[in-house]
Amino acid sequence: MKYPKTTREQNRACKLSDENIADIRFMYGTGESIASLARKFDVSWTAIKRWVNEDYRVKCIKSSSLWYKLNPPTDEQKKKYKRTHRENKIEDFGKDIKKYYSEKVQTWRENNRDKIIARRKELKALKECRP
Repeated sequence: MKYPKTTREQNRACKLSDENIADIRFMYGTGESIASLARKFDVSWTAIKRWVNEDYRVKCIKSSSLWYKLNPPTDEQKKKYKRTHRENKIEDFGKDIKKYYSEKVQTWRENNRDKIIARRKELKALKECRP
């Protein structure tokens, strides 16, 4: 079911009307701080920043899921973001990645040796119980 479009004044979730937004932009232009405007209009500072700063508003719009539904990423963008955390780590650490991870794993094993042995015994007992 599609809901009818409402204006900013009709939408009860919107705290700021079009008039308020125009006032906020004017007051900010005269040198008022974002925090004081947020207190005056009883909204968060991010709401004020969204209406005052064009770049921030564009960033918020692009981070919404609706933006990606309307503008799906290209194959090249998908490939760029498919990279895993491990691949990024390899890039950061270069050739020392194996050494880095082996040291991490080794210290974890040393710290959890008793737990590992106990878990192995539990698994062995479970295997013996099965028919």
